[in-house]
Parts: sequence; C-alpha cells; structure tokens
Amino acid sequence: MDKALGKIPKELLDDLFSIITRDQYNSYGIKWQDYPKSRKRYSELKLNDLEHPYTQNDIIVFFKKRDKVNYKFYSSLLLNLSEQEIIEFEIRRKEFESYF
Repeated sequence: MDKALGKIPKELLDDLFSIITRDQYNSYGIKWQDYPKSRKRYSELKLNDLEHPYTQNDIIVFFKKRDKVNYKFYSSLLLNLSEQEIIEFEIRRKEFESYF
C-alpha cells in the first residue's frame, strides 16, 4: 500500500476506499446476521479480507472504469501483483463468468 501513495491520484484512492469500505460494511452486516456465533470476527475489518478475489476484482474493475490507460499499473500497486498477473486475473474472471 505504501508504494501506491503518490503514484495513484489521491481522489481515485479516496473513491476506491469509500466503495470498498461500504461493500465490506454491507458484507459484514449480512454475515453478522447469518453467523451469530462469529459476530466478534465480523466486528472489525481485517486486511486479509481485502485479498479476497471478489475484492481484488472490484479494485481492478474500479480502476479500469476510471482510468483505462493506467488501471493495470494502479491495480498492480494495490494488489501487489505484476501487470501480467492482473491480465491473467482478468482472463480467469472472464472464463469463470462465461462458465456460468
């Protein structure tokens, strides 16, 4: 994350973090109700929750919508992946989506 600071426009990061925070909050609310014995677990955001493929996909899609030229670079910085790995991730996602 530190390596992304100064390389990704602050307004993009602010918007992305707002979206991710809202989505995680909503997800935790559902899990809070569905898994009452795990309420403590879903009471605080854990950084490894952000490594979930759905969240990774949300990050890539966000940057792609906002900056088609630099989205792979921005995504690679935040996700700690190479730009080639971002491309491979997108290919696997499309394969997964086309399967269903």
